[in-house]
Amino acid sequence: MSEKTRADVVISLEKRLTIVREEARNEPSATPCFIFRVPQNLRLQLSPGDDTAYIPEVVSIGPYHAGNDCLRGMDYHKTRALNSVLTRTNQPLAYYLDPMYELEQNARKCYHGEVDMTYTTFVEMMLLDGCFMLEIIRGHNTGFDQLGYSPNDPVFTIRGYNNMASLIIKDMIKLENQIPFFVLEKLFDLQESRRTSGQLAQLASAMFIKWLTGEKLEVDHLKGKFLHCLNVFQYSLLLSIGDGLEDIQLLEPSMTQSNNPTDQHEFFYSASDLIEYGIKLKRPKKVKRPFWDIKWKSNGVLEIPRIFINNRFKVVFQNLVTFEQQCRKRNQLRPVITEYVTLMDKLIKSGTDVGHLHQAGIIVHQLRSDAEVASLFNELGKLAFVDPRVTSHYTGLYQQLNEHCNRWNHWKSELKMTYFGNPWAMASLFAAIVLLFLAFFQTFYTVYPYYWPPSRY
Repeated sequence: MSEKTRADVVISLEKRLTIVREEARNEPSATPCFIFRVPQNLRLQLSPGDDTAYIPEVVSIGPYHAGNDCLRGMDYHKTRALNSVLTRTNQPLAYYLDPMYELEQNARKCYHGEVDMTYTTFVEMMLLDGCFMLEIIRGHNTGFDQLGYSPNDPVFTIRGYNNMASLIIKDMIKLENQIPFFVLEKLFDLQESRRTSGQLAQLASAMFIKWLTGEKLEVDHLKGKFLHCLNVFQYSLLLSIGDGLEDIQLLEPSMTQSNNPTDQHEFFYSASDLIEYGIKLKRPKKVKRPFWDIKWKSNGVLEIPRIFINNRFKVVFQNLVTFEQQCRKRNQLRPVITEYVTLMDKLIKSGTDVGHLHQAGIIVHQLRSDAEVASLFNELGKLAFVDPRVTSHYTGLYQQLNEHCNRWNHWKSELKMTYFGNPWAMASLFAAIVLLFLAFFQTFYTVYPYYWPPSRY
């Protein structure tokens, strides 16, 4: 290589290194990347068609799918939402637009990789998408008629189970279809003309829980800084059924190193196997208990809180698990949902296992069969990776169950199910024992005089 060619290579690389170093110095630590594209290796693990759970169906939110021609039909309704906000609050466009200019730099850095949007287009997207999402959240809490929309509106109305607004909510929780939550909070505060301090998260939480379960549940502990709507939904699920996070800290990942990192997550028993080892699967008596709060009782009972599964469950948990997997790589978030899915995937190997959990009142579902529920958890399990170096919330539970599942308990359970499962078997066992004792005594009194004859004196 000539000296001239070598110098050209050095100059070219130095220019590229300068750009990287400059970006590293300027990047604020307060706005880490947290809106991800789904990695190709995760998509490849899914069954054909399952990757559609990440792709919006009716509306694009954020830059990743903004150029999708199939979603452009909603752009008109985004403009309608902005017009409704301006009319209702009686404010000029600049009142909402100027703060978006101020947030543009930090918001852009929340996305993974380079966002191929001009400064103007990105700001316009934040304002239109943000106002559109806020109208959906407000409408599902206060009623769209209260916002000035007609009952026959094609988008801003609630009619039936799979209406347009319902499909929009489904798109709002997809990982690739997000805008930073601080953008939404800023627009919400501007509409309220005050600092609302967590009110938006409460409204969004109520909408998401109602959409998923059909129940109106209050979430009293929803506080803190949220990344985006999917992150709000995650907290809503973890808190809506329980009284609080108790011993799980979501934003402080547990990096406790295990002495035996290779076996702390090892657990190979399905629900059917546990029953064979004499373990009783029960739903806890305490109703207000988080679905992930699974506990082992010393009397041989495994308590698993109830979980409701419908046709919306998969898309929610698929996006949540993928979100946690990406945050795990950056040590940003405790993978609570991932750990729960991993445990349920271990317990459920077939429709028979689902049947046992259903009979115990643990799983309630609206799917076509128990086998379909089993397939759902097995598919989610393909996405769920739990770092063997990190102590899971269920590490202690795995150890307790493994200690219980030994040969003695298996034999004892088998004996109990075989001979004490019904009164006829018990009667047969009792009769066999009586006959055994009678035969023993008969033999004894027959043999005894031969070896120890009675004395003649």
